Amino acid sequence: MPPRSKLVKNSIIHSRALYSRLEQCALLGRHHGCVNTLHWSFDGSLLASGSDEGRCCLWYYSEQQGNHLAASWDTGHTQNIFSAKFFPFSTTKLATCSGDSEIRLFDTTRATNIVDTKNDKEMQPTTIYRCHNDRTKKLCMLSPEVFLSVSEDGTVRKFDTREKHDCSGHDCDSHVMYDGDTSLWSISLHPQNRVEYLVAGASSNVLKCDLRYVRIAL
Repeated sequence: MPPRSKLVKNSIIHSRALYSRLEQCALLGRHHGCVNTLHWSFDGSLLASGSDEGRCCLWYYSEQQGNHLAASWDTGHTQNIFSAKFFPFSTTKLATCSGDSEIRLFDTTRATNIVDTKNDKEMQPTTIYRCHNDRTKKLCMLSPEVFLSVSEDGTVRKFDTREKHDCSGHDCDSHVMYDGDTSLWSISLHPQNRVEYLVAGASSNVLKCDLRYVRIAL
């Protein structure tokens, strides 16, 4: 970056006059606990949020619909929701994960309205995965059917929603792509090379992993 461009950039970053003119555009209020996760649908028309009270909300966010609640439901998680994400190219299919170690899949087209409420829904998960044996912290979508999860049990797991899986509990060793000895809290997929992903957590290191090499950290 040319020196003059850097000066202009720095002047903008440190401009109190600029920040003082910024205004709140909208306030999206429905949760009653800390909101831990936000995720846009692929087309930007909906925003998903998940919170400590186990509730997931969908918000309209467009010039046509304005900024307001589209749907809200109790996911059935018994602890904090840490991640809620739309599947790629969908505005109706989502996955959530929680401190109760479970991953739950939802399809909003199957929701029913609760009597005397405008936007609250009754919605049962289409699938529940109980493979992790500690808090499940983040989800990473690979395709409209496949996603990764990381947990404080130290594992990265890969799920294909087209495959039936009856998990009896926390002794499940299915879907494991990486198994380490430290808690994992975060995951990011390489945007150009989609077989590579990075995970991080309690360790001081960031681990680079490859979907082609199961249980091996590079």
